[in-house]
Amino acid sequence: MLAELIPNARLVKYPGSDHILFVGKNADQIASDIETFVTGSASAPRHDRVLATVLFTDIVGSTARAEEMGDQAWNDLISFHDKIVRQEFARIRGREFKSFGDGFLATFDGPARAIQCAQAVCRGLA
Repeated sequence: MLAELIPNARLVKYPGSDHILFVGKNADQIASDIETFVTGSASAPRHDRVLATVLFTDIVGSTARAEEMGDQAWNDLISFHDKIVRQEFARIRGREFKSFGDGFLATFDGPARAIQCAQAVCRGLA
């Protein structure tokens, strides 16, 4: 009766006994159908999962090395290090997530790119 009285409405039946919007197996479909009815179109599907490979870099023994080198030389070395690492991230399509003074955390869309990047960074810093 309601579908007949509401202009442009349509009756949609879902399996099961509960049609609460935020609960149950049908929750996503019910929300999508309501959105389509109200706005005239459904939004793009949302993807909650991403396959990513995480790469963590670190200069081994950096504290001792910094003490040996002195502040200026260490800062110069870190600047060079950061430039090379970021250059390789950009070239191999890595995404810098965070930097930690003497290291980085980055993500890649697969293990091959992360390994390729790590190898390129090692070559560049050699």
